[in-house]
Amino acid sequence: MDERQLEFVKNQFIKIGAKEAFTADLVEKLKAYEPLIKHEYIKAFPDGAANAVFHVKRSTTTENYFLTKMDMSTIIAGTNIKHGNTFYFNHRNYERGDQPDNTTFLQAYNFLQCRPVFFPNNKIWEQEVPSPSYKRGFFFEAFDQSYGYDLGKVLDQYSFFNPHDKLSILESLQAGNLEKQKFITRDGTQRDYFITPAITSGSLDLFDENRKLVPIKEQIDQELISKKLGKKLERQEATNLKLNVVQSTDIGKGKSIKQTIIEKFAPIKKLLRKVR
Repeated sequence: MDERQLEFVKNQFIKIGAKEAFTADLVEKLKAYEPLIKHEYIKAFPDGAANAVFHVKRSTTTENYFLTKMDMSTIIAGTNIKHGNTFYFNHRNYERGDQPDNTTFLQAYNFLQCRPVFFPNNKIWEQEVPSPSYKRGFFFEAFDQSYGYDLGKVLDQYSFFNPHDKLSILESLQAGNLEKQKFITRDGTQRDYFITPAITSGSLDLFDENRKLVPIKEQIDQELISKKLGKKLERQEATNLKLNVVQSTDIGKGKSIKQTIIEKFAPIKKLLRKVR
């Protein structure tokens, strides 16, 4: 294998943000012309580690190798839940100089950490969250533009110490990072919080330095959030509390959460239809 071919494979790893995974061990396997290479790689992050296996396959028509997919697993931060998935790559367009829309290594890790990730080519947020029952695995959610979540406008509702960093904060959150930022509290002091998009509530999730979720009431009392958004989140919280009460009454009777909610609110829906 010549240097041009090695560089071709190396560029594929660079394109997905995993340049460090192109190791001497992988180069030796490439030079041995193995038809399929499974290359293991582990990378540490502040809140965990990504355990990846890259699949590098030799073309049947040329001597080039292509990074076809990546199996990645991790432990969700703050839990003992192991989560994994397979991410597929399309690198053949590189021969024509085109730019495929591949998931990056960082995006894949953040996705498996159950944080929302924004994919700009499709303009879609994607997220996986654990189901209430571990037996069900994970729920997959996708939010396109019609959902109405505008991260830029959401950021304007928070008291960042340096709002001029808005663009870099936005880009970091879109990549799925748990972003650490300074906020100005009610008494004018600075305090660090971790943030991530909370798409279904149209806000951000705030975590303290111990990675514990900051209650909405505390966000409002400390003036970390605008009054308008704070009131909206309080109403949502009250509604969710009612739903949780409904769920707790029947969950132990073998009914699913969805089934319980449908049954409890069916009479109300019928009444609303009659009123209309």
